Amino acid sequence: MSIAYVKSNSGYADDAIKLYKETLIIQKELDNKEGVATILNNLANIYDDKGDIPKALKLYQNSLEIRENIGDLSGVASTLNNIAYLYANLEEYDIAIEKFTKSLEMSKELEDDRYISLALNNLGYVYQKQGDLFKSEKYHQKSLALRTKINDLKELRCPTTCLEW
Repeated sequence: MSIAYVKSNSGYADDAIKLYKETLIIQKELDNKEGVATILNNLANIYDDKGDIPKALKLYQNSLEIRENIGDLSGVASTLNNIAYLYANLEEYDIAIEKFTKSLEMSKELEDDRYISLALNNLGYVYQKQGDLFKSEKYHQKSLALRTKINDLKELRCPTTCLEW
């Protein structure tokens, strides 16, 4: 899968799709449900980037269903985040807020500070897109505080840039 990931991030989306589909067949033969869910999620990311939203959403939903069925709560939270972000970009803000909030709640349940900060940041993004700068700043500030606390320097840039209106 890592070759497919590198290809997808290097501008070779079609090659990555081919590799992921080949790997998906193997993961299904091995009955590796977690692997199948991960590959479906990765394929959805590529189709989302390519602008094939219906295909991306279907793949995300399939990944989510598998992750729910096997009890992969972290994977569920992550996939919900991806689905929510897709809806935010479609300007379906109510659905995005619902999914981001569910991802946030699950991340809190898992005590996963990195995903909590991500969900907070993404809620801030949606409220910013809606023009509710007060709520947006509130969520971005919470995300920034948490990312600073856990020393998540890689992701620290986003809440600070999002606060620069």
